[in-house]
Order: sequence, then C-alpha cells, then structure tokens
Amino acid sequence: MNQRFIAYGPADAAGHADPTMKFLRDLENPDLFEKVTGVPIFKPHRREIKNPLTGQVIREIVVTSQDLPRIAAAGQFLERNHGVIGRMTDGHLRPGEPEATQPALLGYFRNQREGTFGPTNEHCILADCYFDKSKKTIASQRPYRSVEYYPEPM
Repeated sequence: MNQRFIAYGPADAAGHADPTMKFLRDLENPDLFEKVTGVPIFKPHRREIKNPLTGQVIREIVVTSQDLPRIAAAGQFLERNHGVIGRMTDGHLRPGEPEATQPALLGYFRNQREGTFGPTNEHCILADCYFDKSKKTIASQRPYRSVEYYPEPM
C-alpha cells in the first residue's frame, strides 16, 4: 500500500486521513498541551439538576463507589475503540442549550482508572489530563474537577 501524507497525517490508499489519530498524537506535543498524570477527576457524590427558570430540582444524580469501576471502564472503552476522550470544560455542560453558551474547553483527559486521592484516600477515578497551554492560567484556577455523567438519558 502506497502511503501519502496529507494534512492529518498518513493517508490510506483512498487518500483518507485520520483526524482522530492526529488529535490523539497532538496531545503528546508539549508545545500544545501540558500533561499531568494521575489527576482525580470524579468521586462518589450527589448532584441536583435544577430548572433554570424556577430553581426547582428536576433530577438528582447519585454516584456511589460501586459505580466507579463501570464508569472508568466505559471511558477506557470509548478511548480504545473510538478514540473518544474526555473534555475538560470550565464548568458543567448545559444539555439542551446552544453551543455558544456552553463552558469553555480547557483541555482533555484520558486513561481513566480507579484510584484514591487526598488525605483520607478517597475512592475516585484518576486520569491523565492534557491542559491546553493557551488556557493554562484559567485551568490552574479551577482546582475541582468532575466528569459529565448522566446515568440515564436526559
């Protein structure tokens, strides 16, 4: 097979490049991203989703320690089989709202796994984080992290 190089990297015989694989390779470029390994991104918790107009709780999301292995495995599956990794945003996404009103993208995370963190060794999901260097200042001011997780369809 004759390989050609186009914008996203090696192309197949039909001239198709793979932007997903280029993106995943670019994460390892220290000029673009700062990699921090073993960052706690998710722990057991309870979260309320409120109606933005009334403030009334419309849904409660509960994550237990028993949920963490399944959540980490789902992240590993998506990365391994589809090249889909987690996004780090400046706050939670707002399902149903326009793209322009969504929180800013600060970076990405991959390699989700169970672990512990903090002075009491809290059970959590750890990940390797790739901070967009152009947004490093904002990201460094956000010490808390949480993945987007909805156990059932919204």
